[in-house]
Amino acid sequence: MPRSHRPTLPALSRLLLAGLLLTSHHATKANQPSPTHLNSSIHNPTSNEAPPQNHIQPADLDALGQLRAIVDWPASIWARSSVWIVQNDWQRITQQWNLTHTQWNHDGTQLSAAFPIEPAPILLQQSHRPQSDHSRLSYQLHAKQRVDLNGIYWFLDVRVDDFRDGEIEIAHQRVPLPADFNVKELGAAHASHLTIRSRDKLKQITLNFGSPRDIQIQDARAFGPTNDVFQVFVQFHAGPLSSDIHAGFDVDVKATLRPASEPVRIDLASDGVSHRYDGMGGNFVYAIDHPATRKNLAELSPAWARIGVDLRLWEPSNDNDDPTIFKPQPPERNTPESIRLRERFTLDRELARRAQGNVIASVWYPPEWLMDQPHHDPHHWREHAGTIARDRWPELIESIQSYLLHLKSIGCEPKLFSFNESDLGVYLKLDGESKRDLYRALGEALQQAGLSTKLLLGDCASLREGWTQIQPTLHDPHAMRHIGAIAYHVWSGERDMWDTWSDLARRLNLPLLVTEAGVDAGAWRNHAFNRPINALRSADRYVRLISEGRVNALLEWEWTGDYSLFEDRDGRLLYTSRAQLIRQLHDLTPTPALVMQTTPHPDIAAAVLRRAPNSNANADVAWVIHLVNTGPARDITLENLDLETRSPHQINHADQTTPDQMTQMSLELHVLDLASPPIESISSRPSQILNTQQKTIAQQKTIALRLPAGAMVSLVLRDQPRN
Repeated sequence: MPRSHRPTLPALSRLLLAGLLLTSHHATKANQPSPTHLNSSIHNPTSNEAPPQNHIQPADLDALGQLRAIVDWPASIWARSSVWIVQNDWQRITQQWNLTHTQWNHDGTQLSAAFPIEPAPILLQQSHRPQSDHSRLSYQLHAKQRVDLNGIYWFLDVRVDDFRDGEIEIAHQRVPLPADFNVKELGAAHASHLTIRSRDKLKQITLNFGSPRDIQIQDARAFGPTNDVFQVFVQFHAGPLSSDIHAGFDVDVKATLRPASEPVRIDLASDGVSHRYDGMGGNFVYAIDHPATRKNLAELSPAWARIGVDLRLWEPSNDNDDPTIFKPQPPERNTPESIRLRERFTLDRELARRAQGNVIASVWYPPEWLMDQPHHDPHHWREHAGTIARDRWPELIESIQSYLLHLKSIGCEPKLFSFNESDLGVYLKLDGESKRDLYRALGEALQQAGLSTKLLLGDCASLREGWTQIQPTLHDPHAMRHIGAIAYHVWSGERDMWDTWSDLARRLNLPLLVTEAGVDAGAWRNHAFNRPINALRSADRYVRLISEGRVNALLEWEWTGDYSLFEDRDGRLLYTSRAQLIRQLHDLTPTPALVMQTTPHPDIAAAVLRRAPNSNANADVAWVIHLVNTGPARDITLENLDLETRSPHQINHADQTTPDQMTQMSLELHVLDLASPPIESISSRPSQILNTQQKTIAQQKTIALRLPAGAMVSLVLRDQPRN
């Protein structure tokens, strides 16, 4: 396989990056070595300007145009906005999450959608215009025929945990935000702007409506303990809407966030190895013919590859009435269907070779003729969950079995098989008992067909819902003997469930895979997947999953033209900060690697990995420490960096090599500014700081550095050829 490029420092546009300094703390005991001071002059910053404001968007919107956070780079604060349409004296409420026919323009700044209201839908036009330090959200609504309404409101929710014992300053009055629920109505005013402020004054949100509005403030805990938010809402229209009666509204949103910036100390003392990490992988499901697919495969080596099983093309109609005999139905030559299937199988064969057999085959769309709720258009993608009656399971199993046998015949025998997100129903919905029974039957059928493919337990959209779904299978020994690995998708985070899943994997001695790694499952609608805030969230989540989640592999969604890692600018594929993140994790981590047990830190994500005895990718990397800072620039101290007693050479060599005989090592520092705009290319020259004997590096117990804001920093200890 071609050697991947190693990312270097991109053009640094921030003064904070100029201050990056790597030093060693002075020894505190007489018998410790003198510290080695490392030169930081390699950074050569080009300017002290802030990130370009058209690249950093102060308002982070979801796929329906609702605020999900307000950004004061690199910090952000949770906030949720929604347009409410009220009818029948608040007896009927339609909210923005009910929108249908959502359509964004290419840069994700203009939304067209419809509220499903009788007798006529209300049409929404929403725009998002980022400014230097705030964002303007504009709304225009109308209906093609008259619709009677009580009013249209704009709501903003903020978490009680962020603003308890804080205040809202509005119209020269201060409205307290109570820690404990007392009353629903907290205040009201006629004003053009307001400020929501935390008790410690480190968090502040400002709303500006341009002209005075009637504003109400309430404690939503009045509606139940799960509604743990304070709400600000504004009525911006009353009465009917029609084609000649429009409702319009503008609001400027701004966050001023001053998160704690005191020095951070991270104790790297370890009791040993936590788990094995196989590396980065990718999904290859949609848009596989896009140039991004070939570019990724030219530069990245997938530790795991997940492919789509297209049963709709494979068996578009029932081949016969005998589920034990499969009669192929190849599409006519040179039709779109035959071309797609040929491209699919060609790529799958290549992925099996590149991933050394670590292929996961997943079904999204069963054939429509099998579904209990057939789609009205068999040529259109299914958008809603469906089920398959048990008496048609033998036909489903026949279709899967024959497909996998064909893959095996062309050199791609998947290691694992799954139904994608069957807990949510994307697009086959299975309850726990149904999945257990289907897995028992399918596992036996694959085994009888001579396939080595095992079944993937989980592969769920939600760690919480998926945990409930897998329980019947876990308690069935006949089903469990067909299970080859455990997996989940991590779009919604759910960090409180990570230990539950990793403990299960460890107890069963099965690999734990994140088969869809990402932070915004709806970003395909508004092209938000390559925004800097998403890259920063991804970096923090992925490093924590490696260290705290104890996962064996991360499979990015996707390594194709869908959720592309690149920005396509007139046919040129530019590296986004998300693409650079994936390459830094891929190119600077030995795979497989051994992840060391470390104590999690709430502000700084950290993962310490050392080379495994059988590492085959980046095998010259002995150690790497990945750090991600989602807050302001701050000083960080890594303590108890015990490379001497945990030397990888003690693993790689049976003889007891002395430190003086060890290979010469280099210590490198790689900085990724996650706010950087897309770049043309990634240089292949590493950021080399120090050449020394391993004996010298191994004796360093403490390293201090200035961690830039919104950055990922990787410290790499790499083998160097001996003179």
